[in-house]
Amino acid sequence: RTKSTLVTVGRVLIADRSDPGRLLTATSMPGAEENPSLSPDGNVVTFSAAGSSTDASHDIWIKAVEGDALRNLTNTPEVMEKYPRFSPDSQYIAFTRFVKGRPSVFKVSALGGAEEMIAADSAEADWLPDGRSLVLVTHTAEGRVGLVQHVLETGSRRQLTEAPRTFGDSHPRV
Repeated sequence: RTKSTLVTVGRVLIADRSDPGRLLTATSMPGAEENPSLSPDGNVVTFSAAGSSTDASHDIWIKAVEGDALRNLTNTPEVMEKYPRFSPDSQYIAFTRFVKGRPSVFKVSALGGAEEMIAADSAEADWLPDGRSLVLVTHTAEGRVGLVQHVLETGSRRQLTEAPRTFGDSHPRV
């Protein structure tokens, strides 16, 4: 991989480490742009953005790193979406939707279209390399915040971590 993501206030920058190296401004929308995720080939970026209004909710956006076309994948003004992550084959984007403060993990085609809810009361998903499972932040049976592996085909879960009381695991990266 020759590209990596940098985030500055109000825009997403891509560091292209090819020879000679260069810094690309991938986005420059008004307002906050957060949580960028590069496609595995480094050519497309997905991120959450709220726009310039202080009461706007974040949506999930996608665009080519070196293009101008920008597409809103979720367009849901009444809820907030954050933490998009590309699947290993670049076909899907997993993201967290917050409805009345409660998180759920969804996936949507990188081309847009119908969304599929993967897990309620979970957040901040990241894909395992085979694309068949996600690592999610969720509450354990004991009420603590921890990480689980969630198998997409069956919905089965395997607890990966259990943080000590008053602590929680977050932002998994595989």
